[in-house]
Amino acid sequence: MLKIGRIEFLLSVLFVAFTLVAGPTVQAVEVQASVDRNQMAVGDSLILTIAVSSGSGFNLTEPRLPSLRGLQLINRWTGSESRSTFANGKFQTRRTQKFNYQLAATQKGSVTIGSAEVVVGGQSFKTKPIRIKVLAGGSLGNSGRQAQRGQRRQRPFQNDPFSEMDDIFNQLLGRRQGSQGAAGVNVGDAVFIGVDVDKKEVYQGEQVTASWYLYTRAQIRDIDTLKYPSLNGFWKEDIEVATHLSFKNQIVNGIVYQRALLASYALFPIKAGVAEIDPYEAKVTALVRNGNFGFGFGRPQLLTKKSQAMQIKVKALPEATKPANFSGAVGDFEVKASVDSAQAKVNQPITLKVRFEGRGNAKLIDLPAMNFPSYLELYDTKKESKFYKTGRSYKEFELLLIPREAGSFEIPAMDFSLFNPASGTYEEKRTSAIALSVAVDPNATPIPSSPLAQGTPSQVQDPISKRPVNEWPREILEWRTSGSFWQMAESMPLWLALWSLGFIGLGVQARQSFGWGQKQRDLSSLIKRRFGQVNTLLGQGDWRRVGVEVTNTVYAVLGEISGEGGAHVELEKLLQKMPPSLRRELGEDLTRHMEAFQILSFAPDEAVGKLKEPSELKKRCRDVEKLLLKSVSLREGRDEVEA
Repeated sequence: MLKIGRIEFLLSVLFVAFTLVAGPTVQAVEVQASVDRNQMAVGDSLILTIAVSSGSGFNLTEPRLPSLRGLQLINRWTGSESRSTFANGKFQTRRTQKFNYQLAATQKGSVTIGSAEVVVGGQSFKTKPIRIKVLAGGSLGNSGRQAQRGQRRQRPFQNDPFSEMDDIFNQLLGRRQGSQGAAGVNVGDAVFIGVDVDKKEVYQGEQVTASWYLYTRAQIRDIDTLKYPSLNGFWKEDIEVATHLSFKNQIVNGIVYQRALLASYALFPIKAGVAEIDPYEAKVTALVRNGNFGFGFGRPQLLTKKSQAMQIKVKALPEATKPANFSGAVGDFEVKASVDSAQAKVNQPITLKVRFEGRGNAKLIDLPAMNFPSYLELYDTKKESKFYKTGRSYKEFELLLIPREAGSFEIPAMDFSLFNPASGTYEEKRTSAIALSVAVDPNATPIPSSPLAQGTPSQVQDPISKRPVNEWPREILEWRTSGSFWQMAESMPLWLALWSLGFIGLGVQARQSFGWGQKQRDLSSLIKRRFGQVNTLLGQGDWRRVGVEVTNTVYAVLGEISGEGGAHVELEKLLQKMPPSLRRELGEDLTRHMEAFQILSFAPDEAVGKLKEPSELKKRCRDVEKLLLKSVSLREGRDEVEA
């Protein structure tokens, strides 16, 4: 028993020793270098601080400073602090050791403080280099003289906090009195808007993530966006558009700033060449105290700031190796196929779902020509897509198939080609074959042959409704017998008439109570004026600008109706804010048309296809204009659209 106890004791000691020695050296150690400013005059000084932080105790050596060419070390001191927080049901303490160095500039020009090395628990960490701009100046300024006096004065205690506070106070006082002007920092330089992109060279259709941040060393009272980036040449998907500022510390060239996200987008370049990300522009109100920036009470100063333009090099997809079944997908996607039921009836529809999902913009994916066996007829299709903030997306196609023969069959495997920008090559994806059992149902009403075999959906009319196939209500895609739908359709005019009479009565009362008539006239005039511009663009054959103009008009009108303003609010959210009756009657048609016009605005030429044909485009524009005028009338309580 004693022998076993000794072994257990030795193992426990080894475990504790490993935890104490190895654990803290690896876990959550941060080493950062910062300066209190990166512009000064010859003879002036700055404070370089190297901070080492960890969530537990650590053994470290004093930093090994780089060559300080153009700078002179005139003073040094150390300090430490600890901070406790309560998280996940327990207190967590983080300790920070700071090494401070006062450096005086000895020559004019650009000076670089190289990487300093710190060894923590046997592991080496290096700081980032910091660039300093040194301007011309006279003899050593007040802060330099204060520092020299501090250097000559012998400290009785190295870590005396009162001595350190006295030194810092003297340095700041000297800087306040003697270093404004050429070496001072202007309020405008303390606030700027920066843009970060994760890539500067991509393939056509490959994602670029662009984020705009507000950086400040002043206290910000408010910010008013003047111009969001228009991002021409990109298909844009929102990742995050900030509704309030949430600041975090960020070191920029050695200076500690407060940084808050303004907007972040996933961008997909439309064509090869050089695409430019244009600036984000805003008015910022910063509080200025005694002619200097800082935090605290002060007078407001209005600053107009904008980010720099950023150029992205866009490479064309390889044409020589492009397969015939290329789907338009650029990214890393998987494709799957499934049916709603493996048991089917002759002449009755089943739904085949083909789903693409992965990293990239699945909205650009389209199905190549589908060749099904003679016993399966493709009757109609619909599609749904969504982009997530994580950079993943999906697109799902629902194909309405009608078995024309009884027996045991198979929906054959389907091959698709995708382009993977990571490897720079096309990749083949294949779905699994699906077994299908088809039986005869003598009581079922046969469905006639698909109009798709006679022409495109926009060219073919249904013999009963006299409407183009692509305008059929979505209910037709989910029926199992044809009679019930048309019986319902025949009774719809009566219900619409009763509904309209109710709206007329409510509208008269609302107009008298709220004076809605003037607002309707204003919105109707806006719609007609904007679509007058659209008609001009149609005459010029500029289908790309037609897509942009119609898209902007829809957002402007729905934003006014919903009270959300429209700009930078997703269409789905705008529709959710609209009256339920309006959303039910017009929401689906607006969503369908908006998808087409957004493709016209941003998608590559290959994805636009027949949408840009003049007759099809003109008809879509008329339909959207009617829908918007009707949405205004319904919102204001009126049943008829003004001519």
